[in-house]
Amino acid sequence: MLQTTPDDEFFLSLGYQFPLTQKLKLNIATGYSLLRNDHLIECRLGYFFNYTLAQSYSFLYKINVLQPNISLAYDFIKTEKNIVGLKILILDDISFRKSMNVSPFYHEPHFLSRNKFSQTMLEVYSGAYLSINRYTFDLALGY
Repeated sequence: MLQTTPDDEFFLSLGYQFPLTQKLKLNIATGYSLLRNDHLIECRLGYFFNYTLAQSYSFLYKINVLQPNISLAYDFIKTEKNIVGLKILILDDISFRKSMNVSPFYHEPHFLSRNKFSQTMLEVYSGAYLSINRYTFDLALGY
């Protein structure tokens, strides 16, 4: 049986916006993210052996990630204080530290970690945005 709790992601980004035309903008940014996943895996020994004892393992998995990203935004409706538009975002995840706490049910917990740069994933998002005064709300769909 595999149970998964909701993931946590903490993200901080800094970028710059280049106006290409009056309605088209190019955004370039880089960010830092901490991803946390909690997993509880239960192994039943009775499947292969004549036991009814269940063995449980708990994993706390953390990944530290650099996230360079680039996006292209188009303002459809633009007033003095409000903007409605569409954008496409390409986000690259480069992990540089992974760590895992493994806690078997009857044993001492183990801590595993590794420092290594690797591309974790490449994400593409398309979506709509609404800017009211200086606050922007995004609704995006990832691929």
